[in-house]
Amino acid sequence: LRQGFLRFKCQDHEDLIQKIFQSNISVQEKELILFWQFSLNNRLFREISTRLFSKVYFSGRANLSKDDIAGYLKDFLNKDNEHSIDWSENTINTLSTKYLNLMTKLDLLNAGRVKSFRHIKPSSESIVLFLYFAKLHEPRESDILKNEMLPLLFVSTEDLYTKLKKLSNKGLFNMDFNGVNLNIELTHSYRGICDVLFT
Repeated sequence: LRQGFLRFKCQDHEDLIQKIFQSNISVQEKELILFWQFSLNNRLFREISTRLFSKVYFSGRANLSKDDIAGYLKDFLNKDNEHSIDWSENTINTLSTKYLNLMTKLDLLNAGRVKSFRHIKPSSESIVLFLYFAKLHEPRESDILKNEMLPLLFVSTEDLYTKLKKLSNKGLFNMDFNGVNLNIELTHSYRGICDVLFT
């Protein structure tokens, strides 16, 4: 776990994380940022989160079970011929349990035997910070709609344009939407964005 949270892709990434946690932000925002940080650094966690967690969340289901995750992992292993990974049932169950426990600690799932979803509503500041994480993940892609991490923002595609347009109008980043591509250009440094958002 420590490697997932304390690994950085570049100096900008490290500067962003340091500045975020030096800023006066709520615990809920910090938990969401830790979720994005771990997703950025851990491919399996990111894939479970984008391809299972967020899809189940947006489907309207109330909870996520260990069986859901185990089923996803088994399906993933069956389709991943490239790496020919052969995990035991015990390993799959352990990973499923650890994923649910981490999501509970990050307050994205309610604690208890049944892991029900918490309502996830990122603040305007969190949405802007997410754009920096998305850019770290895919530095050459300016179209946020094509970014693999987009489902982890937990904003519906229908609401995304409106929210981003309002934030862009405040000068927090540049945005260009041509009806198909929603291009984002970051206008502040990774260190400087926190000063703009939280000062």
